[in-house]
Amino acid sequence: MNIVIRESGERAAIASTQSAAGIEPPAKVAYSLQELVAGISPRNMHGEVHFGAPAGKEVF
Repeated sequence: MNIVIRESGERAAIASTQSAAGIEPPAKVAYSLQELVAGISPRNMHGEVHFGAPAGKEVF
């Protein structure tokens, strides 16, 4: 039986017998860079983040 875990939105397999129950995470999926970039939209993009002035020898 597969269910959707509401907090994370991920699926998990739940198995039970008369004496035990178990939850297994789904198999890991490998995404390509193209698939990840294709998922970017104006709705899920965030703005720039300012981390303050340089604190060491980094160069921007």
